[in-house]
Amino acid sequence: MALFFLKNSSLFKNQSIQSSLLAMGIEFEFNELEKGLNFFNQIFQPIFQLEKGDKIGIQDFVSNNNLKYVDFTKINFNLYLDKYKIYQSLSRWYYKQNRKEIFEKMDLLIDTYFILIKRIKVLNANYTSKFETLFKNVISTNEILVTKLNILSETYSDPEITPIIKTYCDRLVNFANIKDELSVSLPKYEDSNEKDLNSPIKSELSESTITKQSDLHSSIESVKSDINEYSIESEKQ
Repeated sequence: MALFFLKNSSLFKNQSIQSSLLAMGIEFEFNELEKGLNFFNQIFQPIFQLEKGDKIGIQDFVSNNNLKYVDFTKINFNLYLDKYKIYQSLSRWYYKQNRKEIFEKMDLLIDTYFILIKRIKVLNANYTSKFETLFKNVISTNEILVTKLNILSETYSDPEITPIIKTYCDRLVNFANIKDELSVSLPKYEDSNEKDLNSPIKSELSESTITKQSDLHSSIESVKSDINEYSIESEKQ
C-alpha cells in the first residue's frame, strides 16, 4: 500500500491541486455574484420605495465599479424615485423623463439582472451549500420587485407600457420555476484573481501549469451566450 502511494504521489498531488482549483473557482464566482447582487439591490432601491402614483426617473451615472456580470457601458444610469405631485407631468417633461426612453433603460437593466441571477440559479443547482443564500436573496428581491412593479403598472394608463411591466413581472415570478439547462462552468484560476482570493495555496497553484491548462472552463462564454439569447429575444419583440 505504501509503495502504491509512493508511485502515484504525483497523481494524488494533481488531484489535490484540481480540487483546490475548483474550490477557488467557486469562491471567486461566489464573490463576483455577491457583488453583482448587491449592486442590483442598490440600483433597485427607488423601485422598492414605490407607492401609488409614484414613477421612476433615469439619470446618467458613471460607475467606478468593475463587476464581472454588469456591463457599465450599458448600465450607465441610475434610477430615482419621482414621488407623486400635482405638477408631476410638467416636471417630468421639463427634466426630459420620456417614458419610452425610461423603459428602454429598464429593459437593459432587467436583462442584465437576469444574466446575473440565472448564473446564481445554475450554481445553486450544482453547489447548493455555497450558493443557497444568494439564491434565496434573489427570490426575495424578485418578490419585492413584482409587488412594486404592479403598483407602477397601475400608475400608467399607457397601453404600450402596461404590457412591458407585466412582462417584467412574469419573468421575475417564473424565474425559480423555469427549468433551464443547469450545467455549470467555472472560471480558470488566474494570477489576476489573486486580489480577490486569499488562499494559502496560491503560490503553489500559480507555479503549476495545471492552473493554465485546467479542465475548468471560463464562465465568460456562458455570459456571452446569455447576452446573445436576450438580444435575440429583444429583436423578436
